[in-house]
Amino acid sequence: MGRGPRLAGPGGGRDVLAEHRDRVMLPMVEVGICLLIPLAINDFVRGLNLMGAAAVILILALTIDVIAVRAGKAPPIPYPWLLLPIIGSVGATLKTQGIVGALWCYPAALFFHFVLSWRPAVLCSSALLAVALPFVYRAVGASVTLRFVFSFTLAVVITNILLRVIRDLQKKLIDQATVDPLTGAFNRRHLEAMLGGVGEDSGRRWA
Repeated sequence: MGRGPRLAGPGGGRDVLAEHRDRVMLPMVEVGICLLIPLAINDFVRGLNLMGAAAVILILALTIDVIAVRAGKAPPIPYPWLLLPIIGSVGATLKTQGIVGALWCYPAALFFHFVLSWRPAVLCSSALLAVALPFVYRAVGASVTLRFVFSFTLAVVITNILLRVIRDLQKKLIDQATVDPLTGAFNRRHLEAMLGGVGEDSGRRWA
Protein backbone atom coordinates (compact mmCIF):
# COMPACT_ATOMS: atom_id res chain seq x y z
CA MET A 1 0.00 0.00 0.00
CA GLY A 2 3.00 2.28 0.53
CA ARG A 3 3.87 2.41 -3.14
CA GLY A 4 2.15 4.76 -5.55
CA PRO A 5 -0.04 3.50 -8.39
CA ARG A 6 1.86 1.53 -11.04
CA LEU A 7 2.95 3.22 -14.23
CA ALA A 8 0.78 2.12 -17.09
CA GLY A 9 -0.63 4.63 -19.52
CA PRO A 10 0.77 6.57 -22.44
CA GLY A 11 3.64 8.86 -21.58
CA GLY A 12 4.31 7.10 -18.27
CA GLY A 13 0.78 7.44 -16.94
CA ARG A 14 -0.43 5.68 -13.84
CA ASP A 15 -2.59 2.60 -13.41
CA VAL A 16 -5.14 4.57 -11.42
CA LEU A 17 -7.10 1.46 -10.43
CA ALA A 18 -4.14 -0.51 -9.10
CA GLU A 19 -4.89 0.19 -5.43
CA HIS A 20 -8.69 0.21 -5.78
CA ARG A 21 -9.34 -2.71 -8.13
CA ASP A 22 -11.34 -4.80 -5.63
CA ARG A 23 -13.57 -1.84 -4.80
CA VAL A 24 -14.18 -1.15 -8.49
CA MET A 25 -14.58 -4.75 -9.56
CA LEU A 26 -16.97 -5.93 -6.84
CA PRO A 27 -20.13 -4.03 -7.90
CA MET A 28 -19.31 -4.56 -11.59
CA VAL A 29 -18.98 -8.32 -11.11
CA GLU A 30 -22.10 -8.58 -8.92
CA VAL A 31 -24.21 -6.77 -11.50
CA GLY A 32 -22.71 -8.98 -14.20
CA ILE A 33 -23.71 -12.14 -12.32
CA CYS A 34 -27.28 -10.90 -11.83
CA LEU A 35 -27.61 -10.14 -15.55
CA LEU A 36 -25.94 -13.34 -16.77
CA ILE A 37 -28.04 -15.81 -14.74
CA PRO A 38 -31.37 -15.17 -16.55
CA LEU A 39 -29.52 -15.04 -19.88
CA ALA A 40 -27.90 -18.43 -19.24
CA ILE A 41 -31.28 -19.93 -18.31
CA ASN A 42 -32.81 -18.47 -21.48
CA ASP A 43 -29.99 -19.93 -23.59
CA PHE A 44 -30.59 -23.45 -22.26
CA VAL A 45 -34.35 -23.11 -22.73
CA ARG A 46 -33.80 -22.10 -26.36
CA GLY A 47 -31.40 -24.97 -26.92
CA LEU A 48 -28.33 -22.73 -27.23
CA ASN A 49 -26.25 -25.05 -25.07
CA LEU A 50 -22.86 -23.67 -26.12
CA MET A 51 -23.79 -20.14 -25.10
CA GLY A 52 -25.45 -21.37 -21.91
CA ALA A 53 -22.43 -23.43 -20.89
CA ALA A 54 -20.06 -20.50 -21.56
CA ALA A 55 -22.27 -18.23 -19.44
CA VAL A 56 -22.38 -20.76 -16.57
CA ILE A 57 -18.58 -21.04 -16.52
CA LEU A 58 -18.29 -17.27 -16.41
CA ILE A 59 -20.91 -16.98 -13.65
CA LEU A 60 -19.10 -19.57 -11.51
CA ALA A 61 -15.73 -17.84 -11.95
CA LEU A 62 -17.20 -14.45 -11.05
CA THR A 63 -19.09 -15.86 -8.05
CA ILE A 64 -15.95 -17.45 -6.61
CA ASP A 65 -14.17 -14.10 -6.64
CA VAL A 66 -17.16 -12.19 -5.23
CA ILE A 67 -17.47 -14.55 -2.27
CA ALA A 68 -13.77 -14.24 -1.49
CA VAL A 69 -13.66 -10.44 -1.76
CA ARG A 70 -16.82 -10.11 0.35
CA ALA A 71 -15.04 -12.21 3.00
CA GLY A 72 -12.09 -9.83 2.95
CA LYS A 73 -9.79 -12.22 1.10
CA ALA A 74 -7.85 -11.95 -2.13
CA PRO A 75 -9.80 -13.20 -5.19
CA PRO A 76 -8.86 -16.88 -5.82
CA ILE A 77 -9.09 -16.29 -9.57
CA PRO A 78 -6.89 -13.29 -10.49
CA TYR A 79 -8.89 -10.71 -12.39
CA PRO A 80 -6.87 -11.06 -15.63
CA TRP A 81 -7.73 -14.79 -15.65
CA LEU A 82 -11.41 -13.86 -15.79
CA LEU A 83 -10.73 -12.62 -19.30
CA LEU A 84 -10.60 -16.25 -20.47
CA PRO A 85 -14.24 -17.15 -19.64
CA ILE A 86 -15.36 -13.69 -20.75
CA ILE A 87 -13.70 -14.06 -24.14
CA GLY A 88 -15.06 -17.62 -24.40
CA SER A 89 -18.59 -16.43 -23.65
CA VAL A 90 -18.41 -13.56 -26.14
CA GLY A 91 -16.91 -15.90 -28.74
CA ALA A 92 -19.69 -18.46 -28.28
CA THR A 93 -22.31 -15.72 -28.69
CA LEU A 94 -20.60 -14.37 -31.80
CA LYS A 95 -20.48 -17.82 -33.34
CA THR A 96 -24.13 -18.63 -32.71
CA GLN A 97 -25.84 -15.22 -32.96
CA GLY A 98 -23.57 -12.91 -34.91
CA ILE A 99 -24.56 -9.29 -34.32
CA VAL A 100 -26.06 -10.14 -30.90
CA GLY A 101 -22.65 -11.34 -29.80
CA ALA A 102 -21.14 -8.09 -31.03
CA LEU A 103 -23.21 -6.22 -28.43
CA TRP A 104 -21.28 -8.04 -25.70
CA CYS A 105 -18.00 -6.70 -27.06
CA TYR A 106 -18.73 -3.34 -25.43
CA PRO A 107 -18.93 -4.48 -21.78
CA ALA A 108 -16.06 -6.89 -22.45
CA ALA A 109 -13.83 -4.02 -23.60
CA LEU A 110 -14.87 -1.98 -20.57
CA PHE A 111 -13.95 -4.95 -18.37
CA PHE A 112 -10.52 -5.12 -20.05
CA HIS A 113 -9.81 -1.52 -19.11
CA PHE A 114 -10.83 -1.99 -15.49
CA VAL A 115 -8.88 -5.25 -15.07
CA LEU A 116 -5.72 -4.53 -17.04
CA SER A 117 -3.34 -1.61 -17.33
CA TRP A 118 -3.55 0.63 -20.39
CA ARG A 119 -1.48 -1.16 -23.02
CA PRO A 120 -2.79 -4.74 -22.45
CA ALA A 121 -6.36 -3.41 -22.30
CA VAL A 122 -6.01 -1.67 -25.67
CA LEU A 123 -4.41 -4.77 -27.20
CA CYS A 124 -7.20 -7.03 -25.89
CA SER A 125 -9.88 -4.64 -27.15
CA SER A 126 -8.25 -4.51 -30.57
CA ALA A 127 -8.00 -8.31 -30.70
CA LEU A 128 -11.66 -8.64 -29.69
CA LEU A 129 -12.68 -6.25 -32.47
CA ALA A 130 -10.64 -8.20 -35.02
CA VAL A 131 -12.27 -11.48 -33.94
CA ALA A 132 -15.79 -10.01 -34.01
CA LEU A 133 -15.52 -8.39 -37.45
CA PRO A 134 -15.98 -11.48 -39.66
CA PHE A 135 -18.98 -12.67 -37.62
CA VAL A 136 -20.65 -9.27 -37.77
CA TYR A 137 -19.92 -8.87 -41.47
CA ARG A 138 -21.38 -12.30 -42.25
CA ALA A 139 -24.54 -11.50 -40.26
CA VAL A 140 -25.33 -7.92 -41.28
CA GLY A 141 -23.07 -6.88 -44.16
CA ALA A 142 -20.48 -4.14 -44.68
CA SER A 143 -22.56 -1.06 -43.80
CA VAL A 144 -23.55 -2.16 -40.28
CA THR A 145 -20.10 -3.67 -39.70
CA LEU A 146 -18.52 -0.28 -40.38
CA ARG A 147 -20.86 1.34 -37.88
CA PHE A 148 -19.97 -1.33 -35.34
CA VAL A 149 -16.26 -0.60 -35.82
CA PHE A 150 -16.80 3.15 -35.36
CA SER A 151 -19.02 2.79 -32.28
CA PHE A 152 -16.74 0.21 -30.63
CA THR A 153 -13.65 2.34 -31.28
CA LEU A 154 -15.42 5.40 -29.89
CA ALA A 155 -16.40 3.50 -26.73
CA VAL A 156 -12.77 2.44 -26.18
CA VAL A 157 -11.47 5.96 -26.81
CA ILE A 158 -13.97 7.51 -24.37
CA THR A 159 -13.05 4.94 -21.72
CA ASN A 160 -9.37 5.81 -22.12
CA ILE A 161 -10.11 9.54 -21.93
CA LEU A 162 -12.02 9.08 -18.67
CA LEU A 163 -9.24 6.97 -17.18
CA ARG A 164 -6.69 9.58 -18.25
CA VAL A 165 -8.71 12.33 -16.55
CA ILE A 166 -8.93 10.21 -13.38
CA ARG A 167 -5.17 9.61 -13.56
CA ASP A 168 -4.43 13.35 -13.89
CA LEU A 169 -6.74 14.20 -10.98
CA GLN A 170 -5.12 11.51 -8.86
CA LYS A 171 -1.66 12.87 -9.67
CA LYS A 172 -2.76 16.34 -8.57
CA LEU A 173 -4.09 14.98 -5.28
CA ILE A 174 -0.87 13.02 -4.68
CA ASP A 175 1.22 16.13 -5.41
CA GLN A 176 -0.88 18.23 -3.05
CA ALA A 177 -0.49 15.62 -0.31
CA THR A 178 3.25 15.00 -0.72
CA VAL A 179 4.81 18.25 -1.99
CA ASP A 180 5.28 21.39 0.07
CA PRO A 181 3.52 24.19 -1.87
CA LEU A 182 6.04 26.84 -0.72
CA THR A 183 9.36 25.11 -1.44
CA GLY A 184 8.30 22.43 -3.94
CA ALA A 185 10.15 19.82 -1.88
CA PHE A 186 8.71 16.46 -0.83
CA ASN A 187 7.28 16.48 2.66
CA ARG A 188 7.20 13.93 5.50
CA ARG A 189 4.14 12.16 4.07
CA HIS A 190 6.09 11.35 0.88
CA LEU A 191 9.02 10.03 2.96
CA GLU A 192 6.70 7.78 4.97
CA ALA A 193 5.11 6.46 1.76
CA MET A 194 8.52 5.67 0.26
CA LEU A 195 9.74 3.95 3.41
CA GLY A 196 6.50 2.00 3.60
CA GLY A 197 6.98 0.79 0.03
CA VAL A 198 10.55 -0.30 0.75
CA GLY A 199 9.41 -2.16 3.85
CA GLU A 200 6.69 -3.98 1.92
CA ASP A 201 9.10 -4.97 -0.85
CA SER A 202 11.69 -6.25 1.65
CA GLY A 203 9.02 -8.25 3.44
CA ARG A 204 7.96 -9.90 0.20
CA ARG A 205 11.57 -10.80 -0.70
CA TRP A 206 12.24 -12.38 2.69
CA ALA A 207 8.84 -14.03 3.17
